[in-house]
Parts: sequence; C-alpha cells; structure tokens
Amino acid sequence: MEGQLKYIFDKVNDRWVISSPRRAKRPGLKETLPKKFCPFCPGNEKYEKEILRIGEGLSQSAGWQVRVVPNKYPFSANHEIVIHSPDHHKNIDELPEAQAKRIFEVFKNRALTYREEGTVFIFHNHGRSAGESLTHPHSQIVVLPKEVKLNLAKIPEEKKTIWKGKFFNLVLPEASQYSYEVWFIRSAENKLFYEASDEEIQELVWAMKKVLNKLSKKFGAGFSFNFYIYPYENWYLRVVPRSHSIGGLEVGTGIFVNSADSEEVEKFLKTAF
Repeated sequence: MEGQLKYIFDKVNDRWVISSPRRAKRPGLKETLPKKFCPFCPGNEKYEKEILRIGEGLSQSAGWQVRVVPNKYPFSANHEIVIHSPDHHKNIDELPEAQAKRIFEVFKNRALTYREEGTVFIFHNHGRSAGESLTHPHSQIVVLPKEVKLNLAKIPEEKKTIWKGKFFNLVLPEASQYSYEVWFIRSAENKLFYEASDEEIQELVWAMKKVLNKLSKKFGAGFSFNFYIYPYENWYLRVVPRSHSIGGLEVGTGIFVNSADSEEVEKFLKTAF
C-alpha cells in the first residue's frame, strides 16, 4: 500500500491531493446493478478481517450489532469501515434509535483510539451521487497525517436556527453550498468529538433521525447524502443532501449555486420537531 499511496502538497494552490491508484479497483465504479454478494452482510464475516464489534459472537462470526473492518481500498495507513448494522437496507434514519446510538459510540471509540496518530476524519456516503460504492449502509474513518491540514468549512456566522436542544443547535447557513444542508453545532465551545458525553450523543442521534426522515420526504426514500464530523475543537456534524450534481462552475470557481430558498427550507425543516 505504501508504494502506491502518496500525499502530494500543491504549494501554488495551498492544497493537498492523495494519490491512491488502488482505489480504482473498488466495487461499484463500473457497475449499474448491485452484486448479490455483500461482504458486509451476516454470514459473510469471514471475508472481512474484524477490528471491533459491538454485540455478541466471536470475531468473524454472526451476532454483531455494529462491526468495524479495514477498508480494502485505503487512502491512509489507518482507514476503517464502520458497518452500521446487519441490515443491508436500513440506514440511520430507519434504524432504531438505540442502534443509531451504537454507531456513534463506535465513531467516538475510533476517534479516541487514533487521537494521537493523526487527524481522525469520520464521514458517510449514502447513495451513488454521494460516492457510495457498496449499498450496505456504512461509514468510513480515515486517519490523516497531522501535517495534512484540512480545509474544512468553518461554523457560519450568519445562519437560521431550526431547532435548539440541550447540547446542540440545528442551523441552516445563509451561505449554504448545497440545497437543504444542515449543521448540528454544539451549544458549548472548545470540545472535541471524542469528548462527547453519552447524553450529547443521545440528543444528536435523536435529532439527526428527525432531520433525515424529514429530508427523505423531500427527496424520496434512500436519497443520496453525505455527513461528516469536524475533527478539530468546536466540532460539528454537517449533513449534505446530494440532490444535484456538481458542474463546471463549482469545479472551476469554487462558487456553488444553491437552488433552494432558505426561508422555505427553514419552514420545512422546523416541522420535523
């Protein structure tokens, strides 16, 4: 892997690029129909080396609730897959709240495990438009070298508040790049994700399920979306529906065209609570 994997810094444009030719071999890139065989489904545990499991049973066997396995097509020395549940079809919005909470507890566990080894970036791709290559719901955890500075969006100053909880505010940025994107922002500052309390995770999962279910009414069941967790202090979780493709304007200029009216989005999402 090390011979193929390279982190390249573009000094002129002040940005990083990862060269990982092995990623071209991952499933789903040339196929329009899903395979009958799923390496993430119960009964196929022997095909994926196990790093961690929540639930019962021995390693490489059934009985698990959440399972962590290595990514076979990594772009980091530590690149893991978190399989959300044994169910091939249900994602966070459809899973029971207790199961969704287990997923985030595993996220926290892995972030804590790798906190000294690099920047732990947790993200989720759901749907082909969002970069999904295997349909069984899963998220990815990648540990990037600390010298690779991530150019992530900062918490917006101008935003509409959709919902306020004990620990989180759900906000809609005025300068949203994507239609119907929302951010879960902590009410208190100066905290890392792996320091989140059990109560905080519980509230986040509850609210996130509400939002995803509401968005599914707008975009349809199984709609494409991404989410990621900001890996530094003052962490947030950003949910990005992928209802539109990125075109030449966005690629060339970095300027995004948002076709949704923010007031309509605010009104729509508030009915989720």
